[in-house]
Amino acid sequence: MDLLLVPTERHVEVLLAERERLGAKGLRVATFRAFSLEMLGAVRPALRPASRELCAWLTRAVLDDVRPVGLGSPTEPAERARLAANVDRALGMVRRAGVSAETLSVAEVAEARACGVLLTHIDTRLAALARFDVRGAGHLLAHALREAGARAL
Repeated sequence: MDLLLVPTERHVEVLLAERERLGAKGLRVATFRAFSLEMLGAVRPALRPASRELCAWLTRAVLDDVRPVGLGSPTEPAERARLAANVDRALGMVRRAGVSAETLSVAEVAEARACGVLLTHIDTRLAALARFDVRGAGHLLAHALREAGARAL
């Protein structure tokens, strides 16, 4: 069976609708995210995806606990919530890009180092719950496959 990976669910819908017309009945179509999550479940079955809400909550909790240098420390609850939401979005982009906490931790820019510290603390808390942030599933899958080797496939 052939597999075609596409970026969005809309692409999947279009290709599935066109599959028969194209003569590709045996073609499996999936998003990169769905494929990564499925394969990660096969390679690391003990890990479960964390909800967006859990990731956002952990970001805020770690920000309150660690207060890393470079991100400011607002005192107003609304400002703290806004900072946590913005930082969580930024961490999601970092995870999707496959940038590691170690790479960020040695950066010259204080904000990047702060994000590295946050990622380390958040990942530690997620690991204690046997969870992972789905925004970094592709990167996590790549590491898991590298560790497991060809036998995992």
